[in-house]
Amino acid sequence: MYIKNKNLVEKDFEDKKLVLNLQDEQVYELKDVEIDIWNGIDELKEFNEISNVICNKYRVDKELVNKDLNEFLNQLMVNELIIKE
Repeated sequence: MYIKNKNLVEKDFEDKKLVLNLQDEQVYELKDVEIDIWNGIDELKEFNEISNVICNKYRVDKELVNKDLNEFLNQLMVNELIIKE
């Protein structure tokens, strides 16, 4: 399970979501599938649950989704936006 950093401020802006990390004052811009993944983290979904939502919504190959999802979640962890529990 992934948990969002408590030191974040989120703002929906047009078709994007802006995330400000208050620790390093960096702003991250999420779009499209990234927003779906972010929302899945909000709902405390496991990796496979988030993957299934993306596969069903966008009708994409599970193997490709898992690869991209893993890379994106790792990027979020490196940027200290989420932690893995």
